[in-house]
Amino acid sequence: MATSKTVSPREAAIRLGCTLKWIYDMLYAEKLPATKIEGRWAIPVSAIAQYSRKRQHQPVIPSQTTTQAGEDRISNQVMSCAGVEK
Repeated sequence: MATSKTVSPREAAIRLGCTLKWIYDMLYAEKLPATKIEGRWAIPVSAIAQYSRKRQHQPVIPSQTTTQAGEDRISNQVMSCAGVEK
């Protein structure tokens, strides 16, 4: 049961714009402060706000785009199935 100064993992995911799985991963890795109240996670709103600010200041450094990586992987699989070696 979350209090007014805490949120559930689902609400935290909505506020941070991420998946619920990611929130649970962060909780179990102890990278997102929280406590369990009556067996349910309660995440302080202040921790969500702090993490959100931290994420906003991280630069995005593109390496290889997901599309390019996927195309390369598919290309390699097709060539491999056709018996073509690089």
